[in-house]
Amino acid sequence: MIYLLLIVFFIMLYLTFKKFDKDIIAPPVVLVAGYTLSIACATVNVKNWGIDLHLNTFFVLVYGTLLFVITGYIVKKWMEKRASYQSAIQHQFNTININRKYLCVYIGFQILVMLVWVWNIYNVTNSLGNYNSFSERMVAFREWNSYGTDWISNYFYVFLNQFNQISTISSYLFLYIIVYNYFINKKKYSILWVSIIISIIQMLLTGGRANVVNLVLVLGLYYAIFYFFFNKSHVIIDKKIIIEFVLVGIIGALLFYYIKGAVGRGTEDIDLKNLIPYITMYAGGSIQLLDMFLQDPIDASNIFGKEVFYGLNFQLIRIGILDIEPYITHLEFRVATTGAFLGNVYTAYRSYIYDFGFIGLTVLPVIFSIIVNFLYYNIIYKYTNYNVDFKLLFYSLVFPAIFFDSARCIFYTSICTFTTIKQFMFLIILTAIFVKNFRIRDLWNNRNLEALK
Repeated sequence: MIYLLLIVFFIMLYLTFKKFDKDIIAPPVVLVAGYTLSIACATVNVKNWGIDLHLNTFFVLVYGTLLFVITGYIVKKWMEKRASYQSAIQHQFNTININRKYLCVYIGFQILVMLVWVWNIYNVTNSLGNYNSFSERMVAFREWNSYGTDWISNYFYVFLNQFNQISTISSYLFLYIIVYNYFINKKKYSILWVSIIISIIQMLLTGGRANVVNLVLVLGLYYAIFYFFFNKSHVIIDKKIIIEFVLVGIIGALLFYYIKGAVGRGTEDIDLKNLIPYITMYAGGSIQLLDMFLQDPIDASNIFGKEVFYGLNFQLIRIGILDIEPYITHLEFRVATTGAFLGNVYTAYRSYIYDFGFIGLTVLPVIFSIIVNFLYYNIIYKYTNYNVDFKLLFYSLVFPAIFFDSARCIFYTSICTFTTIKQFMFLIILTAIFVKNFRIRDLWNNRNLEALK
């Protein structure tokens, strides 16, 4: 059954790619590509995991994905009728100039926050036990801040984490500037890369690698978007692009594996022969886990949207609106019948079904598709030609959730929260600080209001 599923998704990926103008970053193409990759990685482990995919799993994966794709196509055609991108492409694009003095001060601030964060890691882990290495400390620190709720009462950690979010968000803006200026006049701001590298180190010190992978996806998004506007065509998939994808994938997989100890993902010895099982577990374990969940579901919860709306629920709990005990977002870990560890990612469809049953599986992919496709095609067909397009910056916050829908319900869990609004406000403020000749009040004057519609 899983081989049939893989063939179906390859066909779906090809047809989606064709129907969406061979645009590799069109939301339906990105989502189908994510699921196809996951299924392919699961197929590699048929024997190791004892995979015997059931018909209901096949149906859930195909049904939920088709709903997203069909809805996306409807939105695309509707947007095509309402606007044309041709007029926007013909506008004059101007170089984005940055304030280097402010940026140097900001980099110093980033370094200071990073040093304080390292001190905080030692401070927290000293209260938890004795450790022989920094890797062991990172494992304990990650368990403390990810698999429990004790951190909520640590106000210094909560306060310091806000600066981590600013550092993460600034890298989105700086990547935007780098790619945008590259297409205009090849102008390079090496100092921006210094800040981005510091942000990446800080992301790893928080105990996760997801934000770094997100940054790579966003870099690809910016490149494809600006390629489209400056070349009047989508990125052409040729041998060079395929080779670049493969190289990035190989290098990314190696880095993802080799830094696992530094980010609190275990202290066992690194062995290259474990690379493929490790990577394919992360990329494809969700398919087998979804199958296991559908055959052996956990007990229902009386919390509305416990999994789908975890992020919003958690914030409402913290401000006292929702009167329940705080709970963690991590789902249950499972082990294959062969004894292989599979982790705890189940695709977004698991959360839709767990919280809302078949109705959730039907309605939530449609809403997700409407929102992200409307955002994307509003950029494509109505690009503002404003040096820093906040529609694109906002969409960059959402974009990784589309690709990783094959792993977990990120869009509703993390994006549909007050945190995203806060992050977007950070982006506007950071733009006002670092981009010359831009002021926040400019967003409300008549000329730019018209451009930002």
